[in-house]
Amino acid sequence: MVYGSGIATPNGPVIAHGLRGPDNIGSIPPPWGFGSDFEAGGHHQFPFFTGDILWGIEGLEPNRDEMGPGDSVNTGMSFQAVDADHSLVARAIKQVPPGQVTGDITALLQAGQIPHATFMELNPDGSSKSASEGFRPEQLNLRSYAYSSAQRPGVRVREVIQGSHIGKGYWRFNDAYHMQSGNGSSEGDLPGEFKFLYGATVIRDTKLKEGIFAIYGSGWVLAENDDPMGSRFMPPFQGNAGGPNGGPLFNLHGRDIDMFFVPLGIRPGAILEVGDVFRMAGPIMPTLPSKVEYSVIAPDGDVRTFTGRANAAGYFYDTSADFELDQPGLWTVELTIIHDGMTSAGHVQEPYPSGGPLTPDGRTFHFVVIDGKTEQLPIATNLAYLKPERWDRDIQNAYFASLLPSKWAGDTARAIVTMPGIVLVDKVLPVSNGVIEWQLVGSDLNEIAGNFNGKNGLADTITVTFFAEDLSNIQTAGTIVTHGARVPNASPAPSIPLRSDRPTGFAACIQGETELFTSDFELGAQEWGFSDESSWSVVQSEDSKVLQGMGHAHASAGDNWDEVIWRMRVKLISGGLHINFHTGGEGNRYSVSFWEQTTGLTVGNESTSVEVGSYHSPQEWHVVEIGIQNDQLFIGSDGILEIEQYQPNPLPPGGIDFEVLPDSVAMFDNIVICKPE
Repeated sequence: MVYGSGIATPNGPVIAHGLRGPDNIGSIPPPWGFGSDFEAGGHHQFPFFTGDILWGIEGLEPNRDEMGPGDSVNTGMSFQAVDADHSLVARAIKQVPPGQVTGDITALLQAGQIPHATFMELNPDGSSKSASEGFRPEQLNLRSYAYSSAQRPGVRVREVIQGSHIGKGYWRFNDAYHMQSGNGSSEGDLPGEFKFLYGATVIRDTKLKEGIFAIYGSGWVLAENDDPMGSRFMPPFQGNAGGPNGGPLFNLHGRDIDMFFVPLGIRPGAILEVGDVFRMAGPIMPTLPSKVEYSVIAPDGDVRTFTGRANAAGYFYDTSADFELDQPGLWTVELTIIHDGMTSAGHVQEPYPSGGPLTPDGRTFHFVVIDGKTEQLPIATNLAYLKPERWDRDIQNAYFASLLPSKWAGDTARAIVTMPGIVLVDKVLPVSNGVIEWQLVGSDLNEIAGNFNGKNGLADTITVTFFAEDLSNIQTAGTIVTHGARVPNASPAPSIPLRSDRPTGFAACIQGETELFTSDFELGAQEWGFSDESSWSVVQSEDSKVLQGMGHAHASAGDNWDEVIWRMRVKLISGGLHINFHTGGEGNRYSVSFWEQTTGLTVGNESTSVEVGSYHSPQEWHVVEIGIQNDQLFIGSDGILEIEQYQPNPLPPGGIDFEVLPDSVAMFDNIVICKPE
C-alpha cells in the first residue's frame, strides 16, 4: 500500500490547519471547546491548530441523551493564507465554489479556515468554462488539496487525499480497523488509546510545475466514558501556556502523561546485530517542535549523548546522530523531551512541560545487540498450543519461558515486554533451575495501560524479549511476537519444566508431585457418590470410558484434601456446571462455574463472585486445573491461567464434587489429585 504527504515550503505563504468544531455547522466556532458546546450528532474534525489535542469519548457527552459529536473523528483540513496575494494562493481562494462557503469566503479568510477545492478555474472574465466543451486536463491545472492521515502505533486508521471535504472520512472508536493485528474484533479503541493525526496542504499548478506545501500534526486520545469534561479539543499541557486546560493526555504506569516520544528507529526490546546502525527517530505528542535529549549507554558503559529538536509537526530524526552498534549485550537509552516554545495558546512557562518514552520509568528503555557468539534463546509459550477457534475467545493470560543453555552460571535475566508504542514491562527476573519465566496477566497489564486489551481477551501485538549474561560473560537472547493469543509460526522451544503453581495443560501429576487420587472410569465409578444415581452413568466416548452427568445432580469423592492440585478432563455437551473444590459442611467450597463463554469462582457462602470471559468450545475435551498452594488459588483451562486469587482465610480441607446444572449435560475423565512436594 502506498501513501504520500508533503514537504513543507520554507517560510511558505500558507499554514495547514484542521477545522474548528464538528462538521455540519453553519457558523465558525472558536478553535477550542467541548463536544457539549454543540448539538448532538456530527463528528469532530482534526483539531484546528497543529499541536492541539482532541479527546474523544465512546459514550454520551455529559448531560446528553444522544450520541455525538465526541464519538467520531472526520479528516477535515483547511489552510490559512499568510500571503493572500501569492499567485497560487490567490487562485486557490478564487476557485472555492461560492456554494461551499455560503456565498462569501470573507469570514473564512479572516478565521484562517479556507477550504481546499479542486475545480475547473473560471475564465479570465469570471465566467465558467462551458461543460459542453468537454473535460480537458488543462482545466484542472490548479489543484488545491490535502493529505490526511490518522495512525495508531501498529494500526493504520485513515489515509485520505481530498480536493474538497469529502464528509465520509470519519471513523468511530469501536471500529475494528479491518482486524489489523493489535486490534480486538469487538472493542476497537480503549480508553488511553492515542492516534497521531497528520496532514499536508498542497496548492500546485501542474502546467507551471509550481507548488507550495504546508504540514500539520495533532493528537487524539480516547478518554474514559465518565470523564466529566466529555470530548474536547484543547491546547496541550494543562493550561501551561495560558489557554484552557484539557487535562493530561492519559495515565500510564500510574503517572499522568502530558507529552511522550515513540521510538521507531530503534524500538524498545529490539534485537539487533553488531554492525547495525542506531537511529533515534519517532513522533512526539503533542506534535510540536520540542527539544529531544538522549544518551545511549553501551554494555561496557561507554556513553554517547545527543541533543536535537523535532520538526514543525513533532517528528524527530537527525541523521548526523546515527552510529554503528559496535558491541554485543544489553544497551540502554535514556531520553527526555522538553517543550520550551510556542503552543496554539502561547509560549509555555517554566517549569517547561517534559516527558519521555512510554516506559515504566518514563525515561529509559533497553534493546539487545547480538553477535556470532550470542547463544540463541527460544521462548516457549502456552499460547502456541491453542486451537485457532480459541485465538479470539477471551484468552486473558499466558505463560512465557526459556530454558537457558546447560551449565548456565547466572541467576538473573532481563525481560522486556512491549505493545506498539508502549513498554509494559522492563525488569530483571530471577532464574530458577535454569529457566526464565514470565507470566502475562491481562488484567494486570490493563491496570498499567488502559488501552491494553486484557479484560476481554488478548488482542494487542505483544513482543516478549529475554536477555541474560552469566558470570563467564556468555550472552543469550531471544524474542517472540504474539498477535493477541495467536502465535504465528511459533518456533520449537526446549521443553520447560512444569510447575505445580500454574496450569500445566495436562490431566496428570507432574514431576515433584505425589498422586493422592485417580479415577479414569475404565473399571467403573466405585470411588464416587451420587446425589441421584439415575443422572449419572459411565459411557463410552471415543476410545475410553467416561463419567456422564445430566440434569441437576452431584458426583462427589474424597473428604480431606488440603493444599493440592485437582486436574481433570471436562467436556461440555450442553449448558454448564460447577466444579466444587474443598467441599465440606455448612456450604464450604470453592465453587468454579464452567460455561461455554465464562469461568467463575465463588468462595464458601459469599454472595460475591469473580467471573472472567473464557471460551470453552462445546463437544470438545478441556483440561481443567484447580489448585491452592500457600493460600494462592488458581484456576486454569487448557494450560491457560483464567483466575488467580489470594485466600487470606482459606477454607478447611475437603473433597471434590461435580455439579451438573439443570438442562445440562457434561462428561468427565482422567481425574487426579496431586500433592506438591
